[in-house]
Amino acid sequence: MSDISMHLWWLEKLENSFIFDLLIKSNELELDELTSCKIKNFKIIQDFCNDIISKHPNTIFESENFLSLPEDVLISIIIRDNLKLEEGKVWERVIQWGKAKNLTLTTNLTEWTSDNFLTLKGL
Repeated sequence: MSDISMHLWWLEKLENSFIFDLLIKSNELELDELTSCKIKNFKIIQDFCNDIISKHPNTIFESENFLSLPEDVLISIIIRDNLKLEEGKVWERVIQWGKAKNLTLTTNLTEWTSDNFLTLKGL
């Protein structure tokens, strides 16, 4: 069994939430070697994680770390065509993410003005 196959076998045995938390912590600690998609062998791991995200998006969208996702990571998730999650749930969480990033936004969406949505868009 190759090293990559062994690692993928090991990853498949882990809970999806653990893998997600591991990637979040790796990003926070700037461990590029664990999160980089530029390294050829990590492309296999990236594809594996993308498959988990597509099939089990609640692992991310319901995670306590969701609000700390970097913008580029969130965008890469929500643009996926094969995400198995209702669009309304995705947008609800994206708005919560945006409010967490900009505390000046009111929590009551019915009170939002067009400026509030522009602020959210500009994050």
